[in-house]
Amino acid sequence: MAETTPLLPRPNRPPHEHSIFQRVCHSPWYHLDQRGLFFTRGFLALYLTTTLVFGIIRESRSENRVIARLLPFDASLISFVIQTIYYWITAIWAFEHLTGPHHRLPPHEQAKGRVLANIQNAFSIPKNTDVNSKRRLAFSLFYTAAIIFPLVTTTVYWLFLFPLDFQPDPLSWPRFLQYFKIANFTIINSVVALLEVMVISSVQKQKPLGFQLKGITAICMAYVLWVVLCRYITGQWIYGYFDSTQDWRTILQTYTYISSLTVNVFMTQRALHALRERMARKAQCDHRGR
Repeated sequence: MAETTPLLPRPNRPPHEHSIFQRVCHSPWYHLDQRGLFFTRGFLALYLTTTLVFGIIRESRSENRVIARLLPFDASLISFVIQTIYYWITAIWAFEHLTGPHHRLPPHEQAKGRVLANIQNAFSIPKNTDVNSKRRLAFSLFYTAAIIFPLVTTTVYWLFLFPLDFQPDPLSWPRFLQYFKIANFTIINSVVALLEVMVISSVQKQKPLGFQLKGITAICMAYVLWVVLCRYITGQWIYGYFDSTQDWRTILQTYTYISSLTVNVFMTQRALHALRERMARKAQCDHRGR
């Protein structure tokens, strides 16, 4: 709601019609203005990119060649890539929103600067506010994926993979750098996701609920198929609990658990959205002295 987004412009239409494209460019809190939001998104985009490149280089140069071959199928890496792309997109939009339309070429000069105009349009915030538009639904699902899948991979890692998965390689990188990589891919990624929900953006609970559930379930099942493809390409399973040589009941339980965990994290995300809106509404009332 616009009530919980003090910096969001209020055109002559109902508050709930502000698009998700606008809401990722506005914080619900007074202390994080447009300039601060842009620098926050820019910093996170650069930090995530640096960490991602570091992690890929480290794993690809590992003495254990199996790790290098399985790298494209690593769930934490894939979710980190999604999160990094999301922050670059929103950082560009935040910059475009900060500079405003007065920096664009006027209509009578766009013919002379057609290339620049096309580049500018490509990086501009979408203007379509139709809640049922394909672009809005696609970005809404992308936003949801960038939030929940880092949380899912963090949960799976610390509950099931650690410490079996963490075997420091003393021949390649110093141990503290290996700890740095693990911390970023399994802790910092979730911290950033929670900050996105509670502090950085004013995105509401995404609708329609059915579309969101079907979308995240489809992404989850697509990753399962990707894991199966990993077995055929590399001859190995990236995670032991996907091993098809196990009893079929165990495999079914694994698939069911992954789907249910994803849905539960998604519902938790929606609860956090509701909590943030209530907190922001109260903060606005306190700010206005009500």
